[in-house]
Amino acid sequence: MEKKNLIFDCDVPSDFKIKRVGDGTCGICYLTIDNMVYKEMFSTALDLYYNIKKLSKFDSEFISFPKTLIYNAQVSNENFLGYLMNYFNGIRLNDLDGKIDILKFIRHLALLEREVRYISAEGVTFFDLNLDNILYSESDGIKLVDTDLYEVGLYRKDVNTQENMIELSNAIMKFLFNSYFLTFRNERLNHLYSDCGRIGKANLSDFLYEFIECINKNRNTDVKTLKQLRNHGFSYYLREC
Repeated sequence: MEKKNLIFDCDVPSDFKIKRVGDGTCGICYLTIDNMVYKEMFSTALDLYYNIKKLSKFDSEFISFPKTLIYNAQVSNENFLGYLMNYFNGIRLNDLDGKIDILKFIRHLALLEREVRYISAEGVTFFDLNLDNILYSESDGIKLVDTDLYEVGLYRKDVNTQENMIELSNAIMKFLFNSYFLTFRNERLNHLYSDCGRIGKANLSDFLYEFIECINKNRNTDVKTLKQLRNHGFSYYLREC
């Protein structure tokens, strides 16, 4: 069974942290000697301690929840230093180029959507789901990281799921088309997209499959990359509000 707490005699040893891998709103992230990510919390963010403890009870292949809480000398909120989470080998969505296989990306998105529905039903609500906190690799898929601002509470499961699916859909559409305030010349696509990004009842992956099928049929092409999807999408189907 994995340790939920790690206690150091004083501060975290310098050789525990191999390299700095990112800065967040609440702390600094380091790669550790065990190939985990240690998030060293800022003193101004220590009020998140009890929320992080709740989040550490969750485990996911696709969402990097806190796994092990780290303390100085003893377990208490006053001695809380930060936490460990899984390291995901991926590229931030903002840094991806247009050559990625878009169909493979959508297949990975469908897997993440299934996980989001499950986690939502368990009471987790997304917060701070921006493109810097979404990683992608063709082998490992789409991963959500830096989750310590997510909230855990007693919400209506259907409402919680809808809100999280809207958050995810809007973030992915902002990555794909630099906006999620979009309408389509095809009314069926409009309704399907509304069910994803405004209502949160449908999967964005289903919409994207149908969108690409429409493009291929009407433009007599074969969309395979993100760049092709963007080019054909904007030139033929999309009009921004």
